[in-house]
Amino acid sequence: NPLDCHVTYSTYSISLALASAVGGWDPDHLAEDWHMFAKCAVKTEGRVRCVPIFLPVLNYTPEEDGYWETLCSRWTQAKRHALGVSEVVYVLSAS
Repeated sequence: NPLDCHVTYSTYSISLALASAVGGWDPDHLAEDWHMFAKCAVKTEGRVRCVPIFLPVLNYTPEEDGYWETLCSRWTQAKRHALGVSEVVYVLSAS
């Protein structure tokens, strides 16, 4: 599908040449995986592509000693994930 757009999430690999060409990572963005992809897309005028690399990856859900603590940790993680919507603003302002 030519309209299909894959974006990076959590675990990704990027060439040093591309990272250097776009100015590297921005330390003030929490959703750095989405931000780096958006930054690469903007700086390369949409020529960047995300290609899957099929390797085993293990991600964990936050887990604490008790139910309430685990729920609070998961809530904190969900809020952090929701900040990824800020990349829409970044892309629109860069256009």
